[in-house]
Amino acid sequence: MESMLCLDAQRGRPKLEATRLDEDSDEAMDVLSNVGVRSVGEASEEMSEAATRPADEPRRVLKPPFFKSWQDFMEFDMNYKHKIPITQSDFMLLLEKESQDMQGWDLCIDRKEIKVAKTLQTDGSGCLFLRAWATLPGVELPVVFHMFHNTDMRMQWDKAFSDMSIVDRVQGSDILYSVLRVPAFTPRDYVQYRRAKVLEDGTILISLRSANHPDLPEKNGYVRAESFTSGYVMKQYADGDGKGTKIFLMTCTDVKGIIPKWIINFVAPRKPGEWIDCLKKACLDYQANNPDYGMLQKELDPFRAAVPFDYEDMDSSLVRSPVPEAQTTRVCGL
Repeated sequence: MESMLCLDAQRGRPKLEATRLDEDSDEAMDVLSNVGVRSVGEASEEMSEAATRPADEPRRVLKPPFFKSWQDFMEFDMNYKHKIPITQSDFMLLLEKESQDMQGWDLCIDRKEIKVAKTLQTDGSGCLFLRAWATLPGVELPVVFHMFHNTDMRMQWDKAFSDMSIVDRVQGSDILYSVLRVPAFTPRDYVQYRRAKVLEDGTILISLRSANHPDLPEKNGYVRAESFTSGYVMKQYADGDGKGTKIFLMTCTDVKGIIPKWIINFVAPRKPGEWIDCLKKACLDYQANNPDYGMLQKELDPFRAAVPFDYEDMDSSLVRSPVPEAQTTRVCGL
């Protein structure tokens, strides 16, 4: 579902800086690594190790939110955002969108096991933004995660992609490369940060957005798509009707190039339902063929641990101030 689309638009993006930055400088990268989220003054029990830390060693705390709001996230300078791995604030925005009401959204699919809503971004980007809520009865949460997160397993059932692989890991985020099939059009390829996190209640969060990587430049025969955001919230449920997994997903992507708008508007809202059906079938088949699937629970353990990238010394600070940027024209090509 990283494959959703956006419409033609002209926009300017405010350029947000952390002190004075040169895009390719070491100083820029030092500042850009200083992102995350915390309540003011909140310290990490896992990271601080107060009982054993030398007296002169700085205390470690969660970083303050780098993306202050959804609007800030969407308008943030893309050149810098491509250098910032997934942060705690990405996860906060994902949960915000999961619980957001339907005001301004068109409920285009409303079935028993899936609902899909769409809207156009109001920031001038023209992007078609999709949210979906799905129920997978009889499907265990660790199996859903395994079939989605493991790229080898995903390539067996997600036929929208012709290639998908992890090429690197940066500050707690995977660098994911994938190629999307677009029938009758040039294939789209993606370079994305991808990060998973397991909350204390067992909920799984997965966040993705576009990244830069020196080993993955644009290449002939493909159109490099821009993934503004894709996110997933996966939860186990049990009620009077049985148990299974609930999934929330959101996606907002500019596939670039030239694809007629009517195709996008017709096809895009149907894709989440098709994708969920394929995922559900793959999970149920896996459970039927692998009675020891409970062992997959161990795959979640690494994503429960604290990530050093999310923390900073207690006395460090980051000041961001908006700097005006000239209007630019971006052709989304739909």
